[in-house]
Amino acid sequence: MKKKKEITRDIIAKQIEKAKFIYIFCIAGSDFFSFPRGAISGGGKYYAIILKRLEDCKENNNKLDLYIKALLMNPNSKVANFRNEIEEVDISQGNIQEDVNTSLEGISKLNRIFGMEDNVKKPFIDYRLYSVFPQSGFILTDTCVFIEPYHFAPTKDFCKTLKENDLHATDLKNICTGGRVPVFKFHYKSNMYIAMKKHFDTMWKYVEHADQP
Repeated sequence: MKKKKEITRDIIAKQIEKAKFIYIFCIAGSDFFSFPRGAISGGGKYYAIILKRLEDCKENNNKLDLYIKALLMNPNSKVANFRNEIEEVDISQGNIQEDVNTSLEGISKLNRIFGMEDNVKKPFIDYRLYSVFPQSGFILTDTCVFIEPYHFAPTKDFCKTLKENDLHATDLKNICTGGRVPVFKFHYKSNMYIAMKKHFDTMWKYVEHADQP
């Protein structure tokens, strides 16, 4: 039987398969941009879907009908350092720098595939880095938005309390504090969708002049 998190990821995957645009507000965007790296690490679940869409366009000589904008956490910011600290479990600790760097390389790889195929200068994936404490993470497409409330509950203490209350998401194999609370879905004609779209646009403008790695 699938866990709720896996079911949610499958629902989001279905949207990514057909989305015309995707706005992502996240920490590192590993599900989208983490690429396969030999036997050490597989690619992100959504990275594989995006890659397949690119390959299908190449095979059928079609134009890619997809544009992605991502807001990732600046790994050199105070908020990233704080996030790393709360994700310390025994001798393991979160590493936003490593996660974001991997995602940036994944973005570059996907953009190169698209650029080589269509000989265009503008990348189909654009990104910015933010340095403020995020209120939520979300994936927004042309039809809906999926929102996960963000929090800074220390992973080890959080999971311990969940277990004491006989609640789920207590697995410490993953030291990330995220992914342990419900994800909410809203239709594109809802107040929440419009608010998150405007929120993204505002943050994008706020950080658009920040130095990029």
